[in-house]
Amino acid sequence: MACFDTERERLRAQAEAIEIQTMERLRAQRLAQRQGRGARLGLRIRDPRRPGGSFTIEWFLARGPGRTKYLPRGEGDRYTRPALASALPWERQIALAAEHPLGEIRLRLRWMKQTELRLNQVLSRLAQPLPGAADPDAALEEQP
Repeated sequence: MACFDTERERLRAQAEAIEIQTMERLRAQRLAQRQGRGARLGLRIRDPRRPGGSFTIEWFLARGPGRTKYLPRGEGDRYTRPALASALPWERQIALAAEHPLGEIRLRLRWMKQTELRLNQVLSRLAQPLPGAADPDAALEEQP
């Protein structure tokens, strides 16, 4: 649906802006603390896994070259403090601040997907004839 596609593009642009801002904050804090060791939290916007799907917004830990561990979000639309427990405290603080708008983006994406699915069910049902009802077009053809 075109209106949802446009909204998804707008939400993705917002998420990407938050991703850039957050990654810059994490990098600046790492440089200020001169910490090269420990958790290295990052944020990534990923393309849809299937056609017609929504992009995903995920936190990960970089564990060295080619070793990335994605953090499970859990049931809600936002990552919680326990979900980010493996991050350093200052990384967690930055991530939780970013989660306020990111959680809202995930929520809107979920609602749009649910609405699309429900609307497709309604349109499919409306295209079917009523059970036990005569075809109205056939009745018109029978009249002289």
